[in-house]
Amino acid sequence: MGRVWKVSALVVSGALLSFSCASPEFTTAKIALGQRDYPKALRSLEAEVQKNPDNIEAWLLLAQLRREISRDYAAAAQALQSARQRDAQGQWKERIAAEELALWVAVYNDAIVHYNTVAATQKPSPEQIEAVRQRLQLAIQLKPDVPDAYGLMGIVQEMAGDTAAALESIARYRELIQPLLEASRRAGVVFGMPRAELLQRLGQPRSSRPIVVDSDTLWTEQWMLEGAPLYVFSAATAGKEALVEGWRYRPPQAWTDAEKERYTRLMLQPLVTAALALLDRGRLQEALAYANELLTLNPGNEQGMNLLLEIYDRQGRTQELLSLLQRLQREYPDKAAYRLQYAILLTKLERYEEAIRAYEEVLQKEPTNELALFNSAVAYKNWAGKLQKEELEKRRQNPRYQEQRERYLPYLRRSAEIFERYRQLPGRRDELAVLEQLVNIYEVLPDTEKLGRLVAELEGLEPLFATQPRYYEILGGVYARRGDKAKAEQYYNRADQLRKQQ
Repeated sequence: MGRVWKVSALVVSGALLSFSCASPEFTTAKIALGQRDYPKALRSLEAEVQKNPDNIEAWLLLAQLRREISRDYAAAAQALQSARQRDAQGQWKERIAAEELALWVAVYNDAIVHYNTVAATQKPSPEQIEAVRQRLQLAIQLKPDVPDAYGLMGIVQEMAGDTAAALESIARYRELIQPLLEASRRAGVVFGMPRAELLQRLGQPRSSRPIVVDSDTLWTEQWMLEGAPLYVFSAATAGKEALVEGWRYRPPQAWTDAEKERYTRLMLQPLVTAALALLDRGRLQEALAYANELLTLNPGNEQGMNLLLEIYDRQGRTQELLSLLQRLQREYPDKAAYRLQYAILLTKLERYEEAIRAYEEVLQKEPTNELALFNSAVAYKNWAGKLQKEELEKRRQNPRYQEQRERYLPYLRRSAEIFERYRQLPGRRDELAVLEQLVNIYEVLPDTEKLGRLVAELEGLEPLFATQPRYYEILGGVYARRGDKAKAEQYYNRADQLRKQQ
């Protein structure tokens, strides 16, 4: 149903926080922790904060135990908030920030685990989706200046059908990743670029820290870009070339070093989700803005390219669309999809000769490409129809003019050949639209043998099309043109009956 996300790569916790001597409850908690009797330690700490609510260290220990032992993240967040409220002098600021980050990572990773379950479920329940939403809401509450949870929240809200809320969440995500876009534009840092290319662009980093995880290596590296810190995160899987997975530019000054250096993978799907939602609602300029930013972050993103093509098409920006498709074909010569889209656009523009060349190039590489076969057959037929109209117009203007049927008949024959190839594909033999096109072609050629065979085959398909008026209209037209009025009337009457029932 959706894509699977990886958990955030960060280990913050380690051993439980140290503590100082205080009340009997706090002493009991100390002994219980030493004995790893965590339930007793939890009870003692809860009693301690009730008795001595200004004991910041007790609140921090309670938050950490709730996070690591009971995994009650909401209660851990409450304990952490109590510690922060009581630290008026800022003496515990760093330890509070460290626990806050550890809790955020735990909550966000838990949200991802639940989301991946939802994404793998064909029809997730509202309760499953709500469980993800609640965890993401807590992550946002803990660290409202971190973009990650907003992006995933938008995807989950769209999944639940709340598009307005989804667009609002993704708008906040987009706002928070503006520094990333700035780094892309200024330094050319983009998702998926080789780390070697990054080093060529930016030179040697001020700091570089590789972490080996099983057969993977993760790099966290820092540069200064126009006076502001830029952190870039790259990964090499199983000895392959390291690729950039994310970056962070101009992080908030209040963040700790651990927060600034936390490895993160850039999420592009929220931008796709927003663009699609806006496209569906006809908000083309807003959709275009998301598509452009997606392509700034990841220039080769296929979803972004397809969005851009669709938006240009709907906006009638034909020349820009043609130019874009030509560029994409040059940059990605092995991607038949762009050549096919180019051919389809040329067909719409009635530039049939160019379109057919493009279709043939696709079919040379992919002989069974359904779209290429169907659309090339249509292009040949439409080209023949255009030439036929020209011949008929010449005869209308000059009754003595002899129609040059050989101008268009070869294209009709070629169209029929390709439609017949299309019918040989699995599940395509009995498509009514294709059968109708072939009937028309064989009548115009004329090819009585193939027409007779096709009409007999079409009549044998009545059980398949018994509820479709168009089926009977096609056969009615065939017999009307043959002069068989009785049979034509029979089929036309059946078509009329079905239309009245609709």
